[in-house]
Amino acid sequence: TLVKEWKVDFIERCKAERAARIASGEIVEHEEAEKAGGKEMTFIPKLVLRFTLGEGAAAEEIRIDDIRVALSKYGNIRWVDFKSGATTGNVRFHDPADREAALEGVKA
Repeated sequence: TLVKEWKVDFIERCKAERAARIASGEIVEHEEAEKAGGKEMTFIPKLVLRFTLGEGAAAEEIRIDDIRVALSKYGNIRWVDFKSGATTGNVRFHDPADREAALEGVKA
């Protein structure tokens, strides 16, 4: 039960800290940002390329930087989600056209 109490305390502390940050104007709620002329976040499809390493690939030897270097020739990469030793991962591009170029490039 001690862990449950810590979890409840942590959640309550986070809620209180967020409320204080909102009250101080450090952050604003989504609705308030719209009223203040802030940009609304929009979903842009086809930015993420999910990949699976082919058979025979030494997954434990491949690093995030290897993936970034290999795919950056197709466009700007925002982030790479890959753990050493894994056989799958995700790459998020800045632009859907970059993702499409990478998809076509790796198929060739």
